[in-house]
Amino acid sequence: MWWYLTIFVLMSLGLACSSAPVETPVPEKHSVESKEPAPKLEKVTFEQFEKAVAGYKGQVVIVDVWGEFCIPCKKKFPSIMQMNKDLAKLGVVFMTVSRDEAENEKAVLEFLTKQKALIPNFILVDSEENIQEGSKRIDVTVPPQMHVFNRLGKLVKTFDNKNKEAEVEKFIRDLAEKK
Repeated sequence: MWWYLTIFVLMSLGLACSSAPVETPVPEKHSVESKEPAPKLEKVTFEQFEKAVAGYKGQVVIVDVWGEFCIPCKKKFPSIMQMNKDLAKLGVVFMTVSRDEAENEKAVLEFLTKQKALIPNFILVDSEENIQEGSKRIDVTVPPQMHVFNRLGKLVKTFDNKNKEAEVEKFIRDLAEKK
């Protein structure tokens, strides 16, 4: 009977009935790549930017003019992303246009990624002359600004840093609910 006990002990230690070494399983390495979609940043001229805005005719379009260098812009960004979630079902489209230099594209994209800005995002790569001329139609000269376009594609309101978020959201919601 003692030999049953000896075999049992040896088997539980992995020493009996096995000539191959016991391998310890190695945990799988987890990929650092996210499965979530990543924001995109499109380099555009002012004319291409205007066409992108016009392409959403029939919806209320909100253009957030911002810069990675602009602290008030970055502070407001999370509330803009929240408004995007809250108002999308009403046919509101949010988009951003960065006033950063094209050389700062990496920092802009990193910020957009942290904010999960899965909306149309643009960075202007045009001459200052073209931007100044285009800003007579859609002012992008001084961030932060938020332009609101009605369903007909007409610019109906521009908000700046002085406006309260609740005031901005109410205006957009009221406009979107008018069909």
